[in-house]
Amino acid sequence: MSCIHKQKAHTGITMVDLEDEVMKVAKIAQLRKAEICAEDNGISDMQSFVVFGDGDRYACRQSEIDGHPFQSLPFVLNDAYEDGLRSFDSLSVVIDGYITESKSDSYEKGDLRKDFITNPSSSVVECLTVVTYGYHGGSSARVIKYVYNDRGLPEFTLLPEQEASKSKSDVLDFVVSSYIDFCKEQPQS
Repeated sequence: MSCIHKQKAHTGITMVDLEDEVMKVAKIAQLRKAEICAEDNGISDMQSFVVFGDGDRYACRQSEIDGHPFQSLPFVLNDAYEDGLRSFDSLSVVIDGYITESKSDSYEKGDLRKDFITNPSSSVVECLTVVTYGYHGGSSARVIKYVYNDRGLPEFTLLPEQEASKSKSDVLDFVVSSYIDFCKEQPQS
């Protein structure tokens, strides 16, 4: 995979194109989801994971901790730091979860999954959410809806960009931005 870089005019800092990067990571997420389902011979949930992009190289990390993806994120980032992932172009968080297609629904934590499972006429759908943060600032997000075919393999549909705004999280922004800032403050090895 190659990555298109843009030079920031007055600083000389190489900036990754976050729109391109989030789409590349979305493709990685789709391939990984399909691979997991194929290995499990059908429908299977995928654990959330983090992707560090550095030029045309990508490193993935995931936690073995069950639970909400935000609960495991600090552990994943700590392990990545200890493994030397301190300088990178982008950091993406990938979550296998749910999103509502309705504009008027109001949900609390855990309600989307419950509604999806118990309500046959629910507007909630399964999706992969990818939020990508640039090392030098900015972020971009995309949501990929999926349904399972007769063989239990996912078929993906990229949702319009405005749907991705529903996936933004102040908690995620804070944790990832804090990690990036911490990495910037540390001596590079």
